[in-house]
Amino acid sequence: YQRRVHGGYVSVDSSFKIFGVSPGYHLLEFSVPGFTFQQVRVFVNKKDGSIDSYLLEPGTYDTALGYPIEVVPKEKASYFVAREEYGIGMILKNPMLLFMGVTFLMVFLIPKIADKEQMQEQMRQMQQQQGGTPSLTQLFSNMAEQQQQTRR
Repeated sequence: YQRRVHGGYVSVDSSFKIFGVSPGYHLLEFSVPGFTFQQVRVFVNKKDGSIDSYLLEPGTYDTALGYPIEVVPKEKASYFVAREEYGIGMILKNPMLLFMGVTFLMVFLIPKIADKEQMQEQMRQMQQQQGGTPSLTQLFSNMAEQQQQTRR
């Protein structure tokens, strides 16, 4: 397998010729700024110099082309990716906004939904479970009072 590149130029009437092509199978690619083309497989017969050409289509059998080979652009080449437009959907999909929204719901809506009597009962139970164990604020206030008394 040898890879040789042969080039040709398009004339005014849109025809082209490529000289010095050896017999066998060849892959013909077109390079035109602004357009994309499908590849063409060309077979040059060694005996009589006749040419068979096939349009290479991915996923299908090759489509036979006649001679002279006539090709049309597959699509207009797009070199730039369009920027995503700014919209409300972009803002709502932001993870930071979602976290803030969930926090907002938890802070403001859960106290309104929860039963106040049940919450007070749970607070009393927690205080009873702590029993005689003082809380951290109680410890600091006691220490502050003792320091004031020792200074006097």
